[in-house]
Amino acid sequence: MTAKKSALLFGSVGALLPMAWLAYYYANPDTAISVAAQWGGVLLLLCPSLLLMLGDPQDTSLALPTLSVALNAMCYGILGGLLWYGLRQSKVVLALTIAGVL
Repeated sequence: MTAKKSALLFGSVGALLPMAWLAYYYANPDTAISVAAQWGGVLLLLCPSLLLMLGDPQDTSLALPTLSVALNAMCYGILGGLLWYGLRQSKVVLALTIAGVL
């Protein structure tokens, strides 16, 4: 696997996670709020860019969910590229990536 494929794979996973949550949220807003209350910490660990959704409490903006998905995909893509580079080339980059995530 190359660095581009790794970044693309991680980026696509990073885009799918917030899209799945947003689809569930808009389909079932009442149950999504109770799920978010119980699993909010895990949700923010997997999709930290969902914090942008706090800027639109009435859920009227289309730009914030789109930006949230794009930022999460970008973060996951960068993480995937750094992990690939750390595993293949430099163990220092791998250690710094893991330390940065933690």
